[in-house]
Formats: sequence, structure tokens, C-alpha cells
Amino acid sequence: MGEMSNNNIKVHLNEPEIIFLHADLQQYLSQSCGAFVCMAAQEVIEQRESNSDSAPYTLLKNYADRFKKYSAEEQYEIDFQHRLVNRNCYLDKYGDARINASYTQLEIKHSQPKNRASGKRVS
Repeated sequence: MGEMSNNNIKVHLNEPEIIFLHADLQQYLSQSCGAFVCMAAQEVIEQRESNSDSAPYTLLKNYADRFKKYSAEEQYEIDFQHRLVNRNCYLDKYGDARINASYTQLEIKHSQPKNRASGKRVS
């Protein structure tokens, strides 16, 4: 799974904009799903243009930390659903409210308790 994540990041974040990222954030990037990290990185890029302090780096770290709380299966599902909905506006429109709203809805959906049997028994 880690291999897939790294490939996603290389494919979707191969533009010069990510070169400024601090080395200690690479671990967060490598453990997070491509689409979510792209969204975070785009916000970081936008903040960086208007702000030279460390806030953008904190923002990216927070996005990645939030996403890592999901299981690998949920991360993949969020990424997949995001790509389906936003095929034609992958990286250039991440500031768009519609895309942010779609992420919020996916996060809500995936944070709901599951009704499926999980294999754990309550005693």
C-alpha cells in the first residue's frame, strides 16, 4: 500500500510547487493518499503565496494527520470517489468550494459507524 501512495504523490505532485516542502513533511506525504495530499498541497501553495511564515507547513501536516486516521481501505475509497467526481479538475481547482464540500461529505460518510459485521464480538 505504501508503494501506491508514493506513486500517487509522484504522479499528482510532480510540479515545481512541491519542491519547497520541508523534508520532515515527506513522511506525511508518503503515508497519505494522493488526492487528499494534492488538495492540502494546493492550499499550502496558495497560503505560501500570501504568507511567508510556517502556517502553510502546519496546514499540510494537519491535513495529512487527519487523513491518516482513516483505514487504508477508507483512504483508498475517499481518493477513488474524489477522482470520479472531479476527473476534469484534479489539481488546478482545489481551492474551489465545491471540491472542498465534496471532500467534507466523503469525510462525514466515512466517519459514520459502519453497520456491517466487523468480526469483533461484544461480550
